Amino acid sequence: MKKSLYLFIAIISLSVTVAYGQKREKHKYYDKFVWYSVRNGDCIEAQTKQKEIIIPMSVGCKNIKYETYPSKKFFVETTDGYMGVYEKDGTCIISPTKYKEVEYKKIWDMEIGDTEFYLVMNNGVTGICDSKGNEIISPEKYTSIQLTAGKPYYFKVECNGKKGICDLSGKEIIAPDKYESIVSYSLDKEAYFSVRTHGKVGICDKEGKEIFELTEKYSDIYMSKTKETVYFRVKIGDKDNGICDINGNEIIAPGKYDQAYLSYSDGIGFYYNVKKGEHNGICSMTGVEIVPPMYNSIIYSSYDNCFKYQLSLIHI
Repeated sequence: MKKSLYLFIAIISLSVTVAYGQKREKHKYYDKFVWYSVRNGDCIEAQTKQKEIIIPMSVGCKNIKYETYPSKKFFVETTDGYMGVYEKDGTCIISPTKYKEVEYKKIWDMEIGDTEFYLVMNNGVTGICDSKGNEIISPEKYTSIQLTAGKPYYFKVECNGKKGICDLSGKEIIAPDKYESIVSYSLDKEAYFSVRTHGKVGICDKEGKEIFELTEKYSDIYMSKTKETVYFRVKIGDKDNGICDINGNEIIAPGKYDQAYLSYSDGIGFYYNVKKGEHNGICSMTGVEIVPPMYNSIIYSSYDNCFKYQLSLIHI
């Protein structure tokens, strides 16, 4: 009887020791979210105040971190070196069984609202998961992925030294098999891509179609737009002085003037200011020279409905 009593006491004592060996720590944040971590050996568990399990010990987490901003989610790391993501209530978004690194990203846009996604990495190679944890770009597909700087937002991808473009759903718009470099820019909420390869430059639209075919004639091409038309600024060398129409036809040939830039005045609309040296002139939107570049300054007077110019006097 005494032996049974001693055994019972030993078991109770052991249970108490184990219970007290599990350190329970409170975590409270400025967003008023409170959770508790409980550690047992190398593993940690997330619980509510009432000791309800949020992330169980069986997941094998060696680290659990709640990110207050911007995600407001749990990021976990397992003893096997994998990372995962959980909601506050314990709903698993990205299981910690596949990716070595996970990074939350958020884009806020007044028109499209919040766009959330995750950069997921294995062995230094990046992929993309959407806000629900669905893999939209595999880490095995491209050697690198970057978010473009301005909206509309895209992913710039690379494979074997070639650049491409994917939209935010992971759809490939420009395959990374042709261009050595791609620069994206927006124009009136539309996206265009300046592309370059083997010394040739061109422009692609948001569908990936070359609307200005690759050419080695120009050192660079930029797209611009007025209320009436779309046009291209073209460069030869470092001089930004040529204009082409939407079909690539030259309106103002590079080299004809030192500068050519678009202007607008009420009553006459758009026209081109052109310069040779320090002298100014005017060309129409079709490239016809209206005022030769021989004046110090030219302005359009809507009151008189004409261009007024100033010509410096030469002192002898």
